[in-house]
Parts: sequence; C-alpha cells; structure tokens
Amino acid sequence: LVELSSAVAESERAGEPGLTAGRLRLLANAQEEAGDFAASVETNRRMIQVAARARRHDMVAQAWIDMMDTLGSKLNRTEEALALEPSARAALAQAGDQLDQRANLARALSSIATVRGDNAAARAGDQEAYDLLVAAHGPRDTQVAITEVNLSMSLFNLEEDDEAVRHAQHAYEILRTAGARYDRPRALTHLVQAWIAQRRQDFAASARHAKDAVTDLERLNGSDNIQLASARRQLGLAYSEL
Repeated sequence: LVELSSAVAESERAGEPGLTAGRLRLLANAQEEAGDFAASVETNRRMIQVAARARRHDMVAQAWIDMMDTLGSKLNRTEEALALEPSARAALAQAGDQLDQRANLARALSSIATVRGDNAAARAGDQEAYDLLVAAHGPRDTQVAITEVNLSMSLFNLEEDDEAVRHAQHAYEILRTAGARYDRPRALTHLVQAWIAQRRQDFAASARHAKDAVTDLERLNGSDNIQLASARRQLGLAYSEL
C-alpha cells in the first residue's frame, strides 16, 4: 500500500492524470483486499475526479460501481450505496453502456440486495448480470460461469431448487478444468448442490457435494476461511443423517 501511494503521488507530480487514475484503481483494489473498505471508498471518490480529467470514462463508471459495492456489501451502508446508482448509471452511459460494466452494476445491486435481505432483488440482479455477460461473451466463458454461481445461490435462497441446480451444474462444467484460480467458485457450485440435496433429504448426495466443496476450499485457503467452515458444517450435517 505504501508503494502504491508513493506511485500515485509520483504520477500526480508529473501531471499525468491517466496514469494517476490507473494507479488509484490499483490502490483502491489493494485497500479492499486488505480490508480497509473505508479507505477504498475514498480512493475511488478521488479516482473519479482524476479519471474524469483524463477522459477515462470507463474508469469513472467502474469507480462509481465499486464505491456502491463496497459501501453496500462491505460497510453495510446500503442506503448510501443505493443513492449513488443514478450517478453510476449516468457514468455508464457516458462510457458507452458497455455490457461488462452494466453486468458489474447489476452484480453490485445484487450484493446490496443480499445485505438488505431482499432475495428477490438479489436474484433479479444476478439474472441481469448473467444475461448481459452471456450476450457479451457467450454462455461458456469463465466470468459468465462465476456470475452463474451467484445466480444459483440467489435461486437457492428463493427455494427455486431445480433452476439453482441447473445453473450450478452448468457453471461447474465450465469451471471443472479452468484451473486453480477458479477453486472458490467451483467449490460454491458443490456447496449450493449440497444445500439443495440436504433440503431434499438426499443426504448421500449432500455429503458428496459438501466433501468436494471442502476439498476445493482447502486447496485454496488452507484451513481458515468462512466458506470452508460452511462447507465443513454442511458435510457434518449430511453425515449426521446417514
């Protein structure tokens, strides 16, 4: 973070707003990964101004979207996050209404809806993001598959189990051979199916899917993460019924 902040200051002194905006985006992402969500929001606010001066409309739009997502899904400031939606949509329009960025906004709105407990709105956001990405990249792209995993989870929350399983299985087929960087979404396809199998009282299938989820998540993060704990809990629940 210190090196990135220094790089931002250096490009600012050189009067290079385009380079500064790019470095601010890297800094905002790094702050988010480090868990400093408030700092990430403020960096994105700053980036909007700098990117606008550089006429980097795509970066302006993404900064609005990232601010919404962080405020709503990480800081639980959902009303503040939703108040930014008109600005985000205006920035999207100025950037050319790119399908990928429209999908990013839809995903952010879904995340905010999840925090608010509005499962129907979360599902609508995930469906919109999925449809936009399919239109942009086709149905077998890995980024489409990651969004399809989110959609399957939203469908599970609404007890639309047949559709949830269909999307989870389709996403898994795409991610199955996609490499280690996709261990997390691949694990979530198993976890969704484990939850649904448990609800259907198919405990053997639930245990099988939960075990696969545990294997993927252990390979990704070792023994300490929330999703792994959830998968292990589900595995225990399924085994207790066998």
